[in-house]
Amino acid sequence: MAVKEQDIKLLWGRSGNRCAICRCELSQDKANASASFPLGEQAHIIARNSDGPRGKSILSPKERDSYHNLLLLCPNHHRTIDQDPEDYPIEKLHMIKAEHELWVQRSLSESTDSRKLSHQVIYANLIDLTVEATRLSDWNSWTSQTLTTHPCWPTDAPDRLFSFASKLVAALWPGGLEELERAIRTLSKVLNHAISVFLEHAELQNDILASIEFYHIPEWNPSRYKKLFQAYNRWVKECHALIYEATKAANWFADVVRRDINPMFFALEGKFVVTEGDYLLSSVQTTLLEYTQEERQVMPEAFTKRVNSWRRKRTRGLTS
Repeated sequence: MAVKEQDIKLLWGRSGNRCAICRCELSQDKANASASFPLGEQAHIIARNSDGPRGKSILSPKERDSYHNLLLLCPNHHRTIDQDPEDYPIEKLHMIKAEHELWVQRSLSESTDSRKLSHQVIYANLIDLTVEATRLSDWNSWTSQTLTTHPCWPTDAPDRLFSFASKLVAALWPGGLEELERAIRTLSKVLNHAISVFLEHAELQNDILASIEFYHIPEWNPSRYKKLFQAYNRWVKECHALIYEATKAANWFADVVRRDINPMFFALEGKFVVTEGDYLLSSVQTTLLEYTQEERQVMPEAFTKRVNSWRRKRTRGLTS
C-alpha cells in the first residue's frame, strides 16, 4: 500500500467522489462500480516511476504518492492524461486539481459533511500509523524470524511499538467506528506485550535483537541445566504464542478496514500469515490465523485478562 489512507481520504473527500475532469460520480469499491458510478482511480500527476508519464522530477517516492501529487479521475480520463502527457503537463493537471476542488467546495458544500470527513481523515491517519508501526507490509518476513527456536526481532521494534502505544493513548478517537478502534488497540497491546516478553531474554547481536540462550551455564550442573532449558522452552513458546495472537489481531484490523474504510486495503496481498520451520529440511509450514467473531467481540479486554493469566502461570512455572 504505497498511498497512505490519510491521503486517500483527503483526495476523495476534497474531490467530492467525482472525476476532476468530467465530474462524473465515482465509486471507491470495485464491487459497487457500475456504468453510472465507474471505479475511481488515484492518478499520479508526476508518475510514480521516473520512466512514467511526467516522471522526470526530483520528488521522492514518498512525495510522489502523497495527496498533493494525486488526482481523482475516472478510468477514461486517467488513460487520457497518461497517453497524452504533452497535452496534460504537470502545471495543467495541478490547475485541474485546484479548480475541481474549488468547484466541489462551492457547489457541494451543502451536502458535504465536514465533521464526517474530518473523522474519516483521523481514522485514515490511525490506520497509516498502525501499518507503519507494525510493519504490516512486511508481516510474514519479520514474524518468521520470531518463530524459531532462537527468536529474533528487528532492532527498532521496541522504540517503534512503544511509541505506537503512546500515540494511541494520546489520539483523538472519533468514536464512530468502534470495532476499528478496538482492533487497533488490540494489535498494539498484543505486540507491545510480545516485545516486552522477548526483551526479558534478548540482546543486540550483529544489528538484530537476538534471544539469549540462558540455559548455557559456566559450570556443568545437569539438574540446573535441565531446569533452565525447560524455562527457555517455555519462554520461546510464549514468544511464539504472542506472534500467533498478533497475527489474528492483524487480520481482524485489516478485515475491518476493508469493510468500513477502504475495500482495497491489502486486498492484493491477501490475509496475513505466519511461516515457520526449516527451509533446509523442507519442513516449512504457513498458517492463517484469525479470531472468531466471538473472540473479536471481547477484545482487547479478553487479551488483558489472558496476559494476567499467563503471568501467573509463568510465576508458577506451569506455562504449557
